[in-house]
Amino acid sequence: MTDSTAPHLYSTQTVVAIIALTIRIQGNNTVATGVFVQITIRDIGNSKGVVLPKPLLAQAGLDDQGTADMTVENGAIVSRRPAKAVRAGWAECAKAVAANGGDVLVMGAPMTSKGFPAPFRVPLTHAGTKGLILLDQLRIVDKARLAKRLGAVSAKTLTAVLVTLQEVFAE
Repeated sequence: MTDSTAPHLYSTQTVVAIIALTIRIQGNNTVATGVFVQITIRDIGNSKGVVLPKPLLAQAGLDDQGTADMTVENGAIVSRRPAKAVRAGWAECAKAVAANGGDVLVMGAPMTSKGFPAPFRVPLTHAGTKGLILLDQLRIVDKARLAKRLGAVSAKTLTAVLVTLQEVFAE
């Protein structure tokens, strides 16, 4: 089947990869890869993507992984199991820092009822007053300076803040 006759919803470019024939027993299954595996590179926004067959991922030990390390080696794209999980151990380390009193600083964003809307400012209403969370003015302060808790933002506002911060810090 050529790319022009294959049913698809995306703009595509066909790639043919040569894979050496291997046969092995995996659980109760015999896994065999053939001489050629044809994949399609799809446009996804301004990026590209591929769908990898499950048996191919199983042979590489990537079928149970949420992430993979990718490199280009000798003109070939190579995927491997990650050396270590992303942010592995961070939660335990943060708890240890807090237990040892090392969490005296917090990062926060000021809120204002003045100013102007921008993509990096999240609107909110607090105590009946409309305002903005200024994510372009993040600050680090000592917890001792936090005199009085005035309330909490809604789950919807918190989600908007987290999504906006991801955009602010994206590469």
